[in-house]
Amino acid sequence: TYRPFVHGEPDGGFAELTFCVVRSDTQVRGLGTRLMNHLKAQLVGLGCNSLLTYADESALGFFLQQGFTDSVSLPAARYSGRVKEYDHGRMMQCELHKEMPYTRLPHCIGTARRRAMSEWVASGGGVRVAAGGAKKRARPGTGRCGGGEPGA
Repeated sequence: TYRPFVHGEPDGGFAELTFCVVRSDTQVRGLGTRLMNHLKAQLVGLGCNSLLTYADESALGFFLQQGFTDSVSLPAARYSGRVKEYDHGRMMQCELHKEMPYTRLPHCIGTARRRAMSEWVASGGGVRVAAGGAKKRARPGTGRCGGGEPGA
């Protein structure tokens, strides 16, 4: 559930996320992230450039992963008295950007990951000569810096 505040806002609107829950038996499947991405896209369409929420301790990790921070830059005068305050909750803010393709983020990230892997493989990344002259290719991210094998 959310409440947008867009009319008469001098620097663009903002919204309050009042309630966001994914059942515990369906968590860690990306449902919350998809819901949040669709909400962000809808809010940008309404003219919002910030999303505020109060997060309890059990939800802090989720909101941090969604781009929220507890460093609220929106002036308190804009939301004070409008956004409900909650005991034992932490005020958090997410900046919204109209250029961001929120509903297409998983596709964009997957495409970028595949492109990076292709470029890495094409550049010969991770190839080393093992004892006896055999070439071995390490998987990216399996070693320390640069994707080499541990200890290489």
